[in-house]
Amino acid sequence: MIDLIIADLDNPVHASAILTVLNDYASDPTGGGAELSPYVQKNLIASLKKRGNIYTILAFRHQQPAGIALCI
Repeated sequence: MIDLIIADLDNPVHASAILTVLNDYASDPTGGGAELSPYVQKNLIASLKKRGNIYTILAFRHQQPAGIALCI
């Protein structure tokens, strides 16, 4: 079963899930083949919080982060 939720960027579980999914994608050859930089990992969530027009949808499969949609 897949659960979809609108991420709460103040929720550490949601913030961690966003970084996990993006890091998994970035590490794949399709996403560039390298993890997100330490700077991006440290600052991405705070940067997203500053934007009032971004919604992040998280997908969880068996309570594990499985996908993300960043909607602007």
